[in-house]
Amino acid sequence: MKIKVTKKAAKKKSIRAKLRVKRSFKPILKKIVAFLNVGDEQSTYLWDILSALRGPDHDHAIHAKEATTAVVRYAIGLDDIHFTRAIVNPDTTDFVNRRVTGTGKYPISNVRSATSNHFIRHQSNAFTALGLSWDSLNYIKIK
Repeated sequence: MKIKVTKKAAKKKSIRAKLRVKRSFKPILKKIVAFLNVGDEQSTYLWDILSALRGPDHDHAIHAKEATTAVVRYAIGLDDIHFTRAIVNPDTTDFVNRRVTGTGKYPISNVRSATSNHFIRHQSNAFTALGLSWDSLNYIKIK
């Protein structure tokens, strides 16, 4: 069975291929760096958010990442794991418990202390920058 491709479909496919090849992160990166180099409050907020997007890589820290990093990613509108390979989820009461008391199903206190303090500081600053509450449930509307 032979599939017939119309000229219009072939042209559309060709345009998409050209866009993929020409697309570069460098112009956006230059703008981000210029914004960060201003050194004002907004620059600090952006730095806090960018720093919080990563989270710890330790296998035992995945539950802390769910309650913090993944909520920050969700709040900024990042797509789910299929597109970015990142954990992205809305806030839940269990996540609040993990952040506030270190309890819940998987407490943040399970993160190694050396990693934990540095990690939590980045996360907490990002929550503040985004207007999120660290100690109560955030109802985040994605625009």
